[in-house]
Amino acid sequence: MVLPLARSVSDHTPCKVQIGTSIPKVSLFRYENHWPLLPSFMEVVPTAWMSTSNSNAARNITAKLKALRTALKTWSKGHSSLQVLINNCNIVIAAMDDLEEVRHLHVPERNFRSIIQKQLRKLLTCQQIYWRQRYIEKLVKWGR
Repeated sequence: MVLPLARSVSDHTPCKVQIGTSIPKVSLFRYENHWPLLPSFMEVVPTAWMSTSNSNAARNITAKLKALRTALKTWSKGHSSLQVLINNCNIVIAAMDDLEEVRHLHVPERNFRSIIQKQLRKLLTCQQIYWRQRYIEKLVKWGR
């Protein structure tokens, strides 16, 4: 699309060229290696796997994999981003540390901070697995 713009000083009319496409974007399913570390993952897999049954072995496995993909897509949308969770854990730990500088933490507060720290370590492990997977995918893509 070419749109004429207002003339400034010259007698020439500047134009704005706008390029676009209506090619639909493919919605790819991407399995993330850190998903099995998340607690609710093992609740989704058996449910989806057992949801279909077919007498033909090839159709059966295809149907099971499709059902699993659909269930995992839906399940993964319900999870916050790893980075958001990591940031939230860091905020809570920093708040607890600031509180400890003012006074001694009570036992439930210390336990809470300990639980958050353990969760943060799990999330950082998930993040490490995620970035390692991305790195390997890029190496494969570049043919190395």
